[in-house]
Amino acid sequence: MINAVQAGFGATLGSSPKTVDGQGSSNLLAAAKANGVHHLVLVSIYDVAPGHPLELWRMKHRAEEELKASGLAWTIIRSTAFMEWGVGFVCQPLITQGKARVYGRGDNPINFVSAHDIAQFVELAVVDPALRGQMVTVTGPENLSFNQLAETFKTVTGTAGVVTHVPLPLMRLMAKLLVPLKPALAREIQAGVFLDTADRTADGTALRARFPSIPVTTLPEMIRRDYPAAKEPAWPVIDRSLGAAPPPR
Repeated sequence: MINAVQAGFGATLGSSPKTVDGQGSSNLLAAAKANGVHHLVLVSIYDVAPGHPLELWRMKHRAEEELKASGLAWTIIRSTAFMEWGVGFVCQPLITQGKARVYGRGDNPINFVSAHDIAQFVELAVVDPALRGQMVTVTGPENLSFNQLAETFKTVTGTAGVVTHVPLPLMRLMAKLLVPLKPALAREIQAGVFLDTADRTADGTALRARFPSIPVTTLPEMIRRDYPAAKEPAWPVIDRSLGAAPPPR
């Protein structure tokens, strides 16, 4: 069984990381045990921790600990930020609106990995008994800032547009004020502060040497694959007013 549930910041019917990634994972684990599942693969996030400032990371840590204590055979695949999410969140509006908005300065380097690469590691974990009881952290080939994502996207697709930035002081204020009004958007902005200030770099050289058959997708390759004509968006249009952006990692 594979557990890849993720609420992100929660924007649908009151969902949240606590209800989906936390309690939802607990419910799925209980169902797996009740129905004779012997091995469960959990897709998690790089550097989760019980005291992490973001609820999504805390709930993924909870899911990891519950799985390891369940008595089932397990494999945990941790990933850094999805390229597809980063490009969809920051760069897609350059196509749909001619402009893009970055939370914060946009200069903080972040490791991005293609979701397609993660899927191949999940597939391997399902069929390879050697990965049972293993924690596998999968990273991408580069540490890139959101500004670099936007510039690479414009270069590869030939798309023009303006990238603006939301100042960090304003983001910190909004993250607090919006909690009672739009909690999902508040969590999204809080994540933006985190991604703009925390160390999000990673090096996966050793892991990739261990699994040379799994490709390492670069950012230009991902852009050419998902935006071949740079006309129609490959990711659902993001309505930031509802806090409905896909989750970062």
